[in-house]
Amino acid sequence: MIRFTKALFLSASVLGLSCASAMAGPASMTADEARHLIARTGFGAAPHEVAALTGMSYADGVAQIMAGLTGETITPMPAWANGWAYPAEQIYALGQTEGELFFANRWLELQHLSGWWITEMATTPAPLQERLVLHWSDHFANSFDGHENPQWMAAQNQFLRENAAGDFATLAEGMLLDPSMLVYLDNVDNIAEAPNENLGREFLELFTLGEGRGYTQDDVRAAARMLTGYTINDMSGTPVSFSAEDHDDGTKTLFGQSGRFDASDLVDLTLSHPDFGPYIVEGLWRAFISDTPDPDEVARLTALWQANDLDLAPLLEAMFLSDAFWDPANRGRLVKSPVEMVVGATRTLGLSHGSTAEVAWLVSDLDQTFFLPPNVGGWPQGSDWINDATATARVTALTYLMWSDDEPYETDEMQMMMAAAKAHIIEHEEPAPAFVIVFRPGGKDLPNAQVVRAGLHDLCRGGGGHHHLHLVGLIRLIVAPHQIG
Repeated sequence: MIRFTKALFLSASVLGLSCASAMAGPASMTADEARHLIARTGFGAAPHEVAALTGMSYADGVAQIMAGLTGETITPMPAWANGWAYPAEQIYALGQTEGELFFANRWLELQHLSGWWITEMATTPAPLQERLVLHWSDHFANSFDGHENPQWMAAQNQFLRENAAGDFATLAEGMLLDPSMLVYLDNVDNIAEAPNENLGREFLELFTLGEGRGYTQDDVRAAARMLTGYTINDMSGTPVSFSAEDHDDGTKTLFGQSGRFDASDLVDLTLSHPDFGPYIVEGLWRAFISDTPDPDEVARLTALWQANDLDLAPLLEAMFLSDAFWDPANRGRLVKSPVEMVVGATRTLGLSHGSTAEVAWLVSDLDQTFFLPPNVGGWPQGSDWINDATATARVTALTYLMWSDDEPYETDEMQMMMAAAKAHIIEHEEPAPAFVIVFRPGGKDLPNAQVVRAGLHDLCRGGGGHHHLHLVGLIRLIVAPHQIG
């Protein structure tokens, strides 16, 4: 069983870095501003988290959020993740039945890994770290399906965690030569005599520069030649191997520069390209600020990032301290992915679940299966997650989460919200806006507002009969399309 634990905010400043152009911010954050910072950089916002940051300056709040980026987890990885490397080719040689049983167990381990990650997201004191792992796993999309090796996916997940806010060159090269990526984009078939362009093209188009930005088809061909010979070895504890025999060691020309380049040169030359930077910044903007990046702000943040040698931590800090991040117009406007919605509700309400594997299946039923993205472009973005069917499914999923907890009314988080609502009613004769803000940021577009207010008033005064049934019904009304944050 997991239960969300109160976040342990750290007091260290982020790398001693500051941003001269960052927004100074007020002397203290309001509760709604604290909620926005916590929810936008993590998964939901529990009342005790909001209370802890309320009254802090923007800079201090962001510093505490950033200080959690340690690369560590509080939940140990499954033991098999770092165990004996699976000799897949030998397993195949045992026969069809043995092979089928072996790989059926690998799918069970993937489910175990998915449940583990849900646990980490729901219990971590550093939710920004897991948000970044989620972001980069989507940005560098690849799939378990082509190789069925859960150890590779576990190692990749931890690599992303350790480099989520570090040097982008390290992150990019690590993912370029990740064994799952090499299989997913067919680089295992990329040899000097017959170059395969898939990985080289996607590295330029989706992972670094952005589609149509600063590269030509000739550059794609050159990138493919630079990646020839990088393959995998199922029989080794170090799965990625380099075959000099299959590598094209001839002269290649990329972005107008010529040499006997290899994979490391591809990363260096691409990240030195004058058009590199905005595409990555725009992706982070859409993840944390709004669906519409501001070109002037993207240019400013890109220049700051480049001045910091492509270290992601200063970029993230500057983004979280920007005017756009704190603009009320950008609050409660980002559509949540299924995992953001489910984990956010779990953390916000302090829910517990007997089986995180079931929660992972719930997310999967909403069309987001961990480690199995639909294509190399990753998961849907923004409003693409929402249609009539998925909107209904989200409400059903949230109802299931509420009912799967023994007594959601009794969680510390719900008790804090109810106490605040009751105190507000005594003074103002209406439910505390903060109660609704937890679910509908800023109270935007609250459906059935009069019914919700009346129900909260009755519940907070002790009416409403069965608290569990009453509370679930009210929260369904408040979150009816719970997909913004």
